[in-house]
Amino acid sequence: GPVIPEGFTIPEGFTSAGENDQGYDEYTHEQTGIIFVLLPGGEFQMGSPDDEPDRYGDEGPVHPVTLSPFLIAKYECTQAQWEAVMGAQPWEGQENVQSNPSHPAVYISWEDVQGFVVRLNDAAGEEIYRLPTEAEWEYATRAGSETRFWSGDAEPDLARVGWYDSNSAIDRIRQTHPVGGSPANPW
Repeated sequence: GPVIPEGFTIPEGFTSAGENDQGYDEYTHEQTGIIFVLLPGGEFQMGSPDDEPDRYGDEGPVHPVTLSPFLIAKYECTQAQWEAVMGAQPWEGQENVQSNPSHPAVYISWEDVQGFVVRLNDAAGEEIYRLPTEAEWEYATRAGSETRFWSGDAEPDLARVGWYDSNSAIDRIRQTHPVGGSPANPW
């Protein structure tokens, strides 16, 4: 069975879904079907070096960060999941978006997400849902790598593992794509 780190408790409403291909325990949120991965805590170097290409000024300095174990969603929130909780389709009629239950929910503001979290917490009867911190997000996406992207330093390394502005076009129109269709990082 799953190995839960000492001091960490899996919240009510989650069911073990076994291990992912990388060996990390996964849990399914029963109400929404959102799959979460339990990541171990650890220390990593957060931020990007001053000489990294396309770096924004607020992405440094590089500094050590230590995190406790945490659950993080395996995929972006899908349109189906958003609609099940919020009863709305903010992407409807927007450019470059296919209305598809397996595509990411888009055209959603930070305030909209706070409403999503409140509804999940209200249904759970306790405050267990939140967005990941910036450090948790970077830790999860870096997956132990020290390169610009978890897959390497160059743009072709990014293109082979994810969708972004330059490679997401279908018939020359940038589009969303189903979540989970790109290779997973090592975590």
